[in-house]
Amino acid sequence: MESAGSGTAASQVITVGTLITTLQPQVDILLERIYQSSSGLFPNSTSTEEIANQIATYEAIEVAVRRRRNSLVAINRLPIDIVHCIFAEALDLDRIHDADFPLDRVEAHRKHLFRLRCVSVSWNEFCLVSSRYWSAINLGVSEEIIVRTMKRAQQAPLCLYALLPTSPAERKIWDVNHPHRNTLQNQIDQVRSIRTNSPEASKFFKTLLSHGPSLLETLDLTTWPQSSWGADIIVPLPTGLERLRQIKAVDWRPNAAASQLCKLQTLVLRGWAGHSAKTIHLLAECTNLQKLFITFHETRNDGRVSGPTELLPAVTLPRLQELVTDFRGIESFKFLIKRLTFPPGSKGSVRIEQVAPQHPEAEVMESLCNFILPSTATQPVLNMAVLDVHCHPDPHPRIIYSAGFRSVDLGGPTPGEQAVRFVKMITAFQTRLNRPPLTIILHNCRGTDGILRYLADVDARKVLIKSPTDINGVLRLMENGSPSGTAAKPKLSFGSLQELIIEDTNINAQQLTGMVARRKRHLGVISGPCIEKISLVKCHLTGASLKQAAKGLGELGVVLGGTGCTVFSGKQTRSLS
Repeated sequence: MESAGSGTAASQVITVGTLITTLQPQVDILLERIYQSSSGLFPNSTSTEEIANQIATYEAIEVAVRRRRNSLVAINRLPIDIVHCIFAEALDLDRIHDADFPLDRVEAHRKHLFRLRCVSVSWNEFCLVSSRYWSAINLGVSEEIIVRTMKRAQQAPLCLYALLPTSPAERKIWDVNHPHRNTLQNQIDQVRSIRTNSPEASKFFKTLLSHGPSLLETLDLTTWPQSSWGADIIVPLPTGLERLRQIKAVDWRPNAAASQLCKLQTLVLRGWAGHSAKTIHLLAECTNLQKLFITFHETRNDGRVSGPTELLPAVTLPRLQELVTDFRGIESFKFLIKRLTFPPGSKGSVRIEQVAPQHPEAEVMESLCNFILPSTATQPVLNMAVLDVHCHPDPHPRIIYSAGFRSVDLGGPTPGEQAVRFVKMITAFQTRLNRPPLTIILHNCRGTDGILRYLADVDARKVLIKSPTDINGVLRLMENGSPSGTAAKPKLSFGSLQELIIEDTNINAQQLTGMVARRKRHLGVISGPCIEKISLVKCHLTGASLKQAAKGLGELGVVLGGTGCTVFSGKQTRSLS
C-alpha cells in the first residue's frame, strides 16, 4: 500500500513538472502579447515607469488567474442557496433579532462579516450583493459607516443596536438630534429589532420608538436609574406594534395597559422591588408568554409591597415554557410565586441570594416547594434529583437543588442554624417529589467545609466529588459518624451512599480501602446500605496501584473503576487505560 501511494505521489509530481515544462514557453508568449496589447495604456513611459507598468500588468493577470482557479474550489461550485445557508450560520443571521442573543455577539456578527469579505474577491462580492448580511447596524459608529451599511441592507429587516459608550465622544452622539434620525425614520418599517445596553442610546431609541416601527419584534433597552432605587420608569409602547414578541427591560417596564402585551412571547424584567405590585398587573396582561425572566434587587423595604395586596390579580400563564427568577431575598419571590400559575411541566429556576433567618421557616419552605411542584399537581416519576454544592473560591458555598425541569439556587448558608434550615428544605423538596434518588455533586470541597457536616445527613445515593482541594479530609468525613448522631442513636455520614465518584485529584488508593472498611464497621452497629461502586476519573494515583486497590475493595464487596487516570510508580508516571 505504501509503495502504491508513493508511486501515485511521484506520478503527480512528474505530471505537474511536465505541465510546467510544456506550458511555460506558451505562458511567456501569452504574457508578452497581453502586455504589448495594453502598452497603449502607458504612453510616453520612461524605462523606470515601464518596469512598474509591467509589474502592475502581471499582478492584474495574477488576480484574473486566481479568480478563475477559485471558481473551481468546492464551496464556489455549491448551489447558491447552500452557500447562503453556510454564511447565515457563520454570521448567526437567524439569532441577531432574538432578545436572549448576547448583544456582544451581535457586534461580533459585523466583525465576522468583515473577515469573510477578506477571504477572497469572490466572497467579498458575494457579501456585498447579499443585502440580508447587512441587517445589523451599529448606530454608535461614524455616519459614513451607518449610511453605507443601510444602503447595502436595501430592504432587509434591520437590527438597530448600540453598545455602552466608552468615551465622552461616543456619549455625545446620542443627542436627541441624532444625525441619522431622518434616514432611520424613512426606513422605520424595516426595523425588526432595537437593542442597546446604553442608557444614553436608549433616549434616542425611545424617540425612534414613538414613530411606530410596524415590523418591530424585539425591544431590548437599558434606561438610566433615576435618583433613588425603586423609581418607577415607564416606557410607553405606541399603538401599531402588532408584531412585538420580545421585550427585555432593564430598569424600566412597559405600561401595563399596552395592547401588545397579550401577544408577547418573551419578557425579561430586571430592576428594583418597587415595581413588584405593578409587575403583577403587567404579567396579568401577558397571557401568551413562553419565556419569563425576572431579576429584582430589593431595596431597604426588602421587597415588601405597601397597601392591600388582595386586590392584585392572579397571573395565569398557560403557555409558559421557561421561568427564570433571581432575587436578593425571599420576600419578592414569595410575593410573585403565590400569584403565578404556570404549567407543571415547564422549565423553571429560582436564585435567591439569601434566605435570612428571620423569615418564617414554614412559609419559605411552602413557597419553594410550590415552585418545585405545586401541591395540586400530580407527582412526577423522576429518575434523579441533583444537589450541586459549590464550596470554593466563594467565602460561602452555593447550593443548587434541581429535579426534573426545576432548580432552586439556595444561596450560601453559614454553618449553624441556617445550614440546618437548608437541609430541612432539601428534605422537603425530596418529599414533595416522592423522594427521587438524590446525587450530591461537591465542587472544590475540603473536609473542613462546615456545610459538609450538615449535608452528611442528606439521604443521597450517589456522591460526585469534583476537583477537591482536600480529598483526604472528605474521605475522613465519610468514614466517621454523622455530627447529628448521638451515643444512643448514632448516624453514619452519608449513610445512604451507594456510589462514589472522584474526579481530577491526587489520591492514595489505599485510603479508599480504609474508608470503606471503617464504614462497614459502623454499619455493623447502624443498619444501612453499603457502598457498591467507586469510580476514579482523571485522577493521579499514589500508593497502591489501581489493580491492587480494586482487589482490596473487591474483598469488601466494592467495584472500583478508573477512567483517564495516571499512576505514579517510583520516578515515572504512566497512564492507565
